[in-house]
Amino acid sequence: RHLSHARTHAMLSTEDDVYLTRHGARIDKEDSGWLAKADHRRADDPQLSAGGELGARELAAKLSEVHAEEPIAHIVCSPFLRCVQTAQPVAEAAA
Repeated sequence: RHLSHARTHAMLSTEDDVYLTRHGARIDKEDSGWLAKADHRRADDPQLSAGGELGARELAAKLSEVHAEEPIAHIVCSPFLRCVQTAQPVAEAAA
């Protein structure tokens, strides 16, 4: 199943389900001066925008609902900051 841009639809879960999602909305698409405000200088690694953070929380809530009975077994994530920021609320909700 594909969860596009941290948004989901009603789903049924089985132990063999694999969910793929793309990171939430990126700050560099909304704020051209983002790098000057970032806590790093990696132009290829923008953080999530406020909308992306909201999307990540919505993703976590939906996956928590879908996995209320069967916990999430594994989360695999790219090391890019925006990807980690998208996965973190899901991991916290799954804990």
